[in-house]
Amino acid sequence: MMKTENSRTITVYVDEEIQRRLRAMAKTIGISRNRLALNILIIGLDEAEFLKPVVKLVALATRLKEKIRNKISGTESDVKAIEVWEKPEKTKTMTLYMGNDLFVRLRKMAAITGVNKNRLIANLLTVGLEEAEALNRIGIIQVAAFGRDLREKIRKRIAGEPIDEERDRAGGPRPPGLG
Repeated sequence: MMKTENSRTITVYVDEEIQRRLRAMAKTIGISRNRLALNILIIGLDEAEFLKPVVKLVALATRLKEKIRNKISGTESDVKAIEVWEKPEKTKTMTLYMGNDLFVRLRKMAAITGVNKNRLIANLLTVGLEEAEALNRIGIIQVAAFGRDLREKIRKRIAGEPIDEERDRAGGPRPPGLG
């Protein structure tokens, strides 16, 4: 995504292994790591927003559990204590370029869940990446990439634009059994 007036650049801490796997999956699909991360975040937010009542209930239960634990242990503390996020040991910063609308959605969901935005992003990337890797293992990612590339070739052919035949010879994404 190119930086525009309606976009933001944010830096988050993400586990080094997740970043390595994101790069590998982005290469497999043939898109940038940023585009893959944004797609994963959008899908994760769509699912969380669809399940908003459940997400709110889980967040409330988590806060209540923390309050009860503090009461039992005799250490009264503000419920906000569960919102504190400590950077895990093997993390690196990752810069993401996103539209303001996605940034606002992330901020709202972080408020609903009671976790900070960085933790929410790291969680969504981890879960979304695991789902993408599972789809890749059964060949669905390759079929989708092949369909995307075919659609783009047809669009270019109709528009009279040149088609990048070099990418085809270099082994662009192919569905299982076709190359």
